[in-house]
Amino acid sequence: RPTFLFALRLRVCSSRQHRKKEAMVHLDNDSFLTELSRMFTRSKTTGIGTVYITSKRTHARKSKKDKGDKNEKEKEPEIQCLFRAKLGKKKISTTVAPKDINKFHMAYGTLMKGSMDGLKKKEKRKSDRHKGATIE
Repeated sequence: RPTFLFALRLRVCSSRQHRKKEAMVHLDNDSFLTELSRMFTRSKTTGIGTVYITSKRTHARKSKKDKGDKNEKEKEPEIQCLFRAKLGKKKISTTVAPKDINKFHMAYGTLMKGSMDGLKKKEKRKSDRHKGATIE
């Protein structure tokens, strides 16, 4: 029996090693919005899964050639917005430059308004509102 358990443990360990993590795909802004709309559609049609979207402020990365040049004035790196989206194992991202942010936000806002039609309003209880108020 101990050899059977040992063989079983080996199979479990080897199956964990074969799992592949999907790499995040970095897209340009228009492709990101197109793929994001596909994610929303896929989530609605299957009824399973949630689309997670995050955004954060980042600095533009310098290339290795720029790092070696110390004679130039130290400029502050350009601040950009990084958007990420995830549905299941599929991950996508894009970086939005400051000059494109208005155009991107208009398209992003339109996409979000169109995709959030299944939300439900929170039910309000009348007893909670009137608890604090007293009539004298």
